[in-house]
Amino acid sequence: MATPLEIISGTATPKRTLEALGSRVRARRSALGLTQEQLAERSGVSVATLRNLEHRGRATLKTVVEVARALGCDSDLDALFAKPAYRTIEEVVADGTEGKPRR
Repeated sequence: MATPLEIISGTATPKRTLEALGSRVRARRSALGLTQEQLAERSGVSVATLRNLEHRGRATLKTVVEVARALGCDSDLDALFAKPAYRTIEEVVADGTEGKPRR
């Protein structure tokens, strides 16, 4: 399983990152006092699919989204591909005018 540092630094392999995600799903489910069966029912996925996610990090993106919603973590998905923070005032200005029609 990938460590948080490996994930942040980009040195974790995709497989290790997905395994870490599965582990976090399992931890969140346990913290909420849910069984795999209960979470599977809430999320609309099979127990086998949930087990694959939790233990092997194998799941479709759709499954990850469904499980995240069932765990109350769907707002966390917004951060996945969030727009990067501005580094300069020029970037702010360019973003505010780029693509807008001139009058």
